[in-house]
Amino acid sequence: MRKQIIKILILLIVAFPLFIQAQADSPDQPSDQPSPSSQSTSVTIDNPLQWNSFAELLNAVIDFLYNISLVLAPLMIVVGGYYFVTAATNPKQVETGKKIILWTLIGLLIIIAAKGLIALFGNIFGIDTPYN
Repeated sequence: MRKQIIKILILLIVAFPLFIQAQADSPDQPSDQPSPSSQSTSVTIDNPLQWNSFAELLNAVIDFLYNISLVLAPLMIVVGGYYFVTAATNPKQVETGKKIILWTLIGLLIIIAAKGLIALFGNIFGIDTPYN
């Protein structure tokens, strides 16, 4: 039964565009006016994004991830500290807390250094980056 439903859905997805008509000539239209299909029209699509190039979009994504990581890193250090403090006599929980703090600090260091490295390589190679 499930295979039949999947086959029907695939058939509908493939065949559905055949049933859609982009623009139909209406029979109510007077014959002395040219039909809409004979007029030359141009279609323009406005950019829904606020960025005009791929580089600007990429920089916005990098900045977003940078800001998110700056918020999450202290929270993860607190979580690691919680594991460490509440471990009591459980050495496995102490190790978990230490690992959380260690890897959070390593990740934070990489994130902070990333923008600096982009600016450094941009200056070395003469490429204009938003971080120069």
